[in-house]
Amino acid sequence: MRVLFYLIVGMIPGFIFGGPLGVLIGLIGGLLLYVIDQLNAINERLDLLRKDIEKTEKQ
Repeated sequence: MRVLFYLIVGMIPGFIFGGPLGVLIGLIGGLLLYVIDQLNAINERLDLLRKDIEKTEKQ
């Protein structure tokens, strides 16, 4: 669902400014935004896991 949101957000400037090439660049940008969002989510989960491991090691 988020992928569609990011693709639409990426396409809007493409329609406004660039025509077909702008839409393609917008789609690529939208996919990159999605990938960055997913990487940030994974990073947050790893931080929580690291904190839990440190917490259990101290006990």
